[in-house]
Amino acid sequence: MEIGGRKILVCDCEGTMPLDGKALAKACGGAAAAFVNHQLCRAQLENFRAAAAAGTPLLVACTQEQPLFNEALGEAGIDTPVAYANIRERAGWSSEGAAALPKIAALLAEAALDIPPAPSVTLKSGGVCLVYGRDETALAAAQQLAGRLDVTLLLTRPQEIVPPQRMDVPVFAGTIIAARGHLGAFELTVDDYAPAKPSSRG
Repeated sequence: MEIGGRKILVCDCEGTMPLDGKALAKACGGAAAAFVNHQLCRAQLENFRAAAAAGTPLLVACTQEQPLFNEALGEAGIDTPVAYANIRERAGWSSEGAAALPKIAALLAEAALDIPPAPSVTLKSGGVCLVYGRDETALAAAQQLAGRLDVTLLLTRPQEIVPPQRMDVPVFAGTIIAARGHLGAFELTVDDYAPAKPSSRG
């Protein structure tokens, strides 16, 4: 059985999932019945090796034993692309597992899609944190974080706020009007920026 150019290997996990190969193939748009393995990750591991050796991209309907399958590929020197789908916990083992065939077919179809990985950004925090607010809530948050991070408190249009008894957090006034970058590497533009006066009563 194939979906999206991938050969599908399914397993009923030692009979713990009701899988009808003919009905599954029909639900997946295939003509011939799908062969249902009983113990693909152990006694029938050779079925996986043989399918991988054929060179057609594979989709294995088991995520639990993915490390074992990858190890088998490495030992055999096979570089066939293999995708994995979890049909057991997400469908076959559910309380409605006997009626889960359409969902299993959908999970296999989804896993067969070649979805490019989402872009990622490497984040590096130097332990620096800016707390932005306008009242005692912001001050309390900054003080709670101060033991773990290098915190600066920026108060925008501050209401009347009692200064802390001990200035263990640098306090500034100002309003952020622009922000660029991302967590770990950002720049702020601040209007009316000014440090808190040590002699200020408020």
